[in-house]
Amino acid sequence: MFQKSQQIEDFLKKLAGGVDEVVEEQLGKMGFAIILFEFHRPGISTYISNAKRADMISALRETADRLERNQDIPPAHPTIQ
Repeated sequence: MFQKSQQIEDFLKKLAGGVDEVVEEQLGKMGFAIILFEFHRPGISTYISNAKRADMISALRETADRLERNQDIPPAHPTIQ
């Protein structure tokens, strides 16, 4: 189990580094989170983010609220068309 957890952590760090680089190159500095979960294990998930924990929790709550209300989530950056 520890080996799988370490594999997931290493993968997320590598993936987040690539995402951060591409997002910053295309849109400027923006916060993001990547969430992984297993379909057959509800309640078990992990995430990585480039934001402070409190900021990411706020962003995730806001996003969940919008999704529950079936609202489209508008772009967060004025240069996104």
